Amino acid sequence: MALSRVLDRVGVGLAALVGVLAVAGSASAQPLQNAIEALFRDSGIGATKMGAIVIDAGTQRVLAEVNADQSYIPASNMKVVTSGAALRVLGPDFEFVTKLNFDSANNRAVVIGSGDPAFGDPKLLEEMGISAEDLLDIWAKALRDAGFKKGGELVIDDRVFDREYVHPTWPTAQLNRWYCAEVAGVNFHTNILTIFAKPSADGQPPVLRTEPESPWLEIRNRGRSISKGQQTAWAARGLNSNDITFNGDTRSGSTGVDVALHENPGVFGRMLATRMAAMGIEPEVVRLADATEDFSKTATVHSVRTEMRTVLERCNTDSYNLYAECMMKRIGQEVTGTPGSWRTGAAVVRMQLQETLGPSTGHTFVVADGSGMSRENRVTPRAMTEWLAAMNEDTLLRDAFIGSLATPKKDGTLEKRFRQKSPRNDMYAKTGYLTGVSALSGYLIDPDTDRTLIFSIISNDKPSSIALSNVRALEEKIVLMADEYLERSTARPAIGG
Repeated sequence: MALSRVLDRVGVGLAALVGVLAVAGSASAQPLQNAIEALFRDSGIGATKMGAIVIDAGTQRVLAEVNADQSYIPASNMKVVTSGAALRVLGPDFEFVTKLNFDSANNRAVVIGSGDPAFGDPKLLEEMGISAEDLLDIWAKALRDAGFKKGGELVIDDRVFDREYVHPTWPTAQLNRWYCAEVAGVNFHTNILTIFAKPSADGQPPVLRTEPESPWLEIRNRGRSISKGQQTAWAARGLNSNDITFNGDTRSGSTGVDVALHENPGVFGRMLATRMAAMGIEPEVVRLADATEDFSKTATVHSVRTEMRTVLERCNTDSYNLYAECMMKRIGQEVTGTPGSWRTGAAVVRMQLQETLGPSTGHTFVVADGSGMSRENRVTPRAMTEWLAAMNEDTLLRDAFIGSLATPKKDGTLEKRFRQKSPRNDMYAKTGYLTGVSALSGYLIDPDTDRTLIFSIISNDKPSSIALSNVRALEEKIVLMADEYLERSTARPAIGG
């Protein structure tokens, strides 16, 4: 079992301590089991199906389990499977690189994508103090300085991935939402258009602008300006098109409205061409790369790099679906040498699971997509803790992986959890949510001894009559019980000489 290597990480000097803890903790593990079973009996979650397990990473002991071998839809807990597999395939030092190349002989600019989900990410750009237009201007200027002339060609090479932008099991009615953004070999601004509305006279349509600027996009403005009342602005996009309609009421102080765009490599090409035109070097042709074109002899005039650490944090702390899906497709490309796809990416994830945990994982994991947006994914809580345990043991990957998870002490999906009481020990975890589904899996780590507990709590089929807050409250109670057990049963190093 992979957990057998954990002593290599904590050191030989702790081996005796772990042995002592195994004995000292044995008396209190059964009360933890009893306490969690009692929580389930008086849970307040009605007919919701829930499974939970807590294990000691150092001793491989199961401290408590309820329905841990039942199969569940994991929602965004799937991201820890995808991101862990990506770390194993690509390594912690991997970088996504998006290149801007120039072929002077043919007056051709070529954008070569790597599937980077962070290219032009508005949150990351804001942290750097620049806008999407600033980045586009930097690239347009680089081409002008390199000698690109008006009337040339702009080619978007997105062939690192296939051109199946939408997973077939994603909900059709939600494909214009940010969390269902299309997945491409060239992504920009997280493949989202943000529409800002400035109210005009009461009852009149507001004035619209977009980020990034996209003057060729026609947005039907069915919005209404109001001076009083509730902000209800929203935007919709037609299926398989960029036919966008702005709806609802807008008042002063309104924030932007996001809508996911269609066929984003081409959209990015138009955005860049618009900035090039403003600098007097408008391309005559903007197109996607053909299947057999070779751009290896073109010169790179600018590039944007994204560290794996950044991608992992946006995936696991912020739970951004696009990041998980890009990692899945990228490992498919890395292993097969063909354009990354959900089919090849899922196959590589399954291969990593089997190599790490054994062939039986075929019965405990069903891998459909990378983010958990698909309701076709399946996992057991026990299998989830085994995967987290394997990532915890890998000395090369552990810090990058665990450090990418959310904690109650920083921004992310756990920021608003554990408000009444926080764990005393360090907590790193991934949440998950779909309609009727909730999940919370991760680590509790004693900051003094590095002793680690691993937990997974997944629920499905929550009746609409049961509040989601009831399910989340039960998740938090289980984690806090495990935290108390860790605090109570861990031997502390002596202080002083």
